[in-house]
Amino acid sequence: MVLFFTALHEKKKIKIFSFQPGTLELGLDLINIVSAQGDAILSAHIVDENGATEIPLDVFDGTSFSAPMQALEKQWKKLLKKPAKPVISQHTQELIGLLRKKIQIHTGMIAHLDSTIIRLEALLVQANKIGSARLLNHYTTLIHKYQQGIAKARRDQKLSIDKLNLLEQL
Repeated sequence: MVLFFTALHEKKKIKIFSFQPGTLELGLDLINIVSAQGDAILSAHIVDENGATEIPLDVFDGTSFSAPMQALEKQWKKLLKKPAKPVISQHTQELIGLLRKKIQIHTGMIAHLDSTIIRLEALLVQANKIGSARLLNHYTTLIHKYQQGIAKARRDQKLSIDKLNLLEQL
């Protein structure tokens, strides 16, 4: 980084300066010292690998840059050390609500299928008493089908709960 500035000396002489300061604040402090000695700063630029940047002249009021810039640097370093908390978007809130409803639906479906299996098992006992092989086969098939439905609903419910837990940790 190179600082360039032009100053008008008290004797109406224009002076052009360029230098490489150790830090930006030291360079700006040097320009401020020149200004404080009575020279009018006409222009100031920072040149680095990104190009030239004009510095507004009203910043050279004789006040040191070092202390405020070091305080600012401490603040942003402190802020960067803190982990950022993501902002939960409206979309995320809606997704959380939908997952809760989905979990309730799975709970209701599991309860319904479970009560249906209990009724089918009672019918299976009656079919066994009357010796109907066709009814025994039919009720056994339905019980097996509903047990598979319960297993699927439990898997889906667990996935929804896991997703909900992840979203609520945000």
